Amino acid sequence: MNRKVALVCTGGTIGSSERSGIIDTDVSARETLINRFAERRGYSFSTFAPVNELSENMSAEALEKIADCVRAAIAGGSDAIIITHGTDTLTFTANLFSQLLADAPVPVIFVSADKPLDEGGNGYDNFAAALNFAAEKIRGVFVAYKNPGESVKIHLASRLVESEQLTGYVSSLASCEFGQIRDGRFLWNDSPLNPALSDLVRNPFKVLPGERVSTEVVSLVGRSLTDFRYLNFDKQPPKALVYKLYHSGTACTAAGRYDAAEFLERLGKAGIETVVAPVCDLLTPYSGADRIYSAAKYVAKNVSFELSVVKTMLAVGSGKNVGELLNENRAFEKLIEYR
Repeated sequence: MNRKVALVCTGGTIGSSERSGIIDTDVSARETLINRFAERRGYSFSTFAPVNELSENMSAEALEKIADCVRAAIAGGSDAIIITHGTDTLTFTANLFSQLLADAPVPVIFVSADKPLDEGGNGYDNFAAALNFAAEKIRGVFVAYKNPGESVKIHLASRLVESEQLTGYVSSLASCEFGQIRDGRFLWNDSPLNPALSDLVRNPFKVLPGERVSTEVVSLVGRSLTDFRYLNFDKQPPKALVYKLYHSGTACTAAGRYDAAEFLERLGKAGIETVVAPVCDLLTPYSGADRIYSAAKYVAKNVSFELSVVKTMLAVGSGKNVGELLNENRAFEKLIEYR
């Protein structure tokens, strides 16, 4: 019996080609991918193309079209969904879909490429690995990606973090991927930080209809010597701001223009909801961190900065309480011990 795989093509490098020294989307790349795997035994493919964009150009409207397409494919009886997507904003889209499709009854797997298919790279390997993983029938949203010199890793989409600068290497929060594909077989990473396969089967979370992102959310990456006097939202204030702390859950609290706590307090008084992330509640906090956590309205614990941004945008866009959504663990995003 053939497994019905819905291939949702959205563009990106895996759906592009190089012409005159420029990489851009090319519908023929989609056919190249399909033809490569058309004779794959045990699979039948249905192809959809809700959008065709380089991922850096993805809009909220485009993401809604992709999500609607995936839901329709699930309703149509697909056994697995494979979404081709660009690498630049793969982290955001994967984290977003981990929430929107947390109750998906079939595997939903993102696949991308470091080069156009006709230039080599890892696109074919990533797609083949996605098919191998789909055969495991593990429900949830995942990313299949091969870094140079490694096997293809399978990541929980809810834990994917920003790609490494310049190289584009893909990794999970705390470098704890969900598993890998080796010799065509899925090998689960038996770390206590990972949910068991049976946990994903039993996941009771039900996504309520109508959740959507709001673009009235600003994210800000903390760095040394940020002069907060220049960050003034008086003319056009966002509804929320997510501030990225250092890995130890800290930011500058020295008095004066570099004081992140004072900045967060100012935003709070202006009616802007503030979130700080990431914070690991298993670590002893550093001096000054208490001021940061008190100044912010919400502290995102044990989840990535990237997912904190997604959840804040979803909460604002859906009229939900930001803190309640941050505390949910709807897609096993929290870096805690599960066993």
